[in-house]
Amino acid sequence: MNPQQKEQKINPFLKKISLKILPRFIFKYLDPFLYNIQIEIKKLSERYNFEGMNILDAGCGENKLKDKFPRANFIGIDMGVGDKSWNYGKIDIQGDLKQLPFKDNSFDLVISIVTLEHIDNPLVALKEISRILKKGGKLFLIIPFMWEYHQIPNDFFRFTKSGAKVLLKESKLKIEYIEPIGGFFWLFSRRLFNLLTFFQKSIFWILFLIFLPVPILLSPILYYMDKFDKSKNFTLGFKIKAIK
Repeated sequence: MNPQQKEQKINPFLKKISLKILPRFIFKYLDPFLYNIQIEIKKLSERYNFEGMNILDAGCGENKLKDKFPRANFIGIDMGVGDKSWNYGKIDIQGDLKQLPFKDNSFDLVISIVTLEHIDNPLVALKEISRILKKGGKLFLIIPFMWEYHQIPNDFFRFTKSGAKVLLKESKLKIEYIEPIGGFFWLFSRRLFNLLTFFQKSIFWILFLIFLPVPILLSPILYYMDKFDKSKNFTLGFKIKAIK
């Protein structure tokens, strides 16, 4: 991997310190995409009685969602090769989403959050998800659109709304809804934080400290300004619910 291909993100140590110092409520504004996902998962876990139901987190990462569905038979599967800073020790099954090790019609719900872009053939993965879903089973899917290159080299695709519809139709999954997660102003807020990643070495740390207040102070304003973007053509990604 050459230097130009390295992932640009906020220093993990600095991020950890920030989490301890800054008040919790502000993270709604600093990362509205993640906050929105957390709210959607909370709604999903509270809206339905999942007792005894089979749930698969396809691309579970550190398998943090397992505790959100304590009454279900919850399984997290992941290749465990994405983010080197993550702890993959809690994965239930280390495996490939293109070859899911489950029988047909065996799951009531599949959750897949910002995972599809890391699969070199997302259509095959979606067809596998469709295969293991029971008739009437649900898929809750989060996909990125205007997102930075990450988890290099395992980052292959971005998805438009039209592209997602084609993939789900080919997988025999009917869309119940597909909604953008934020618009131009949420994207702009994220890009301001992306700017900081260019100033994390040697003397450039001075510029980091100079620019740091800008996204922190502007992000709450941009959060609420996003309502002015009606088209959401600059969205960071989409949340999708589909049914087999």
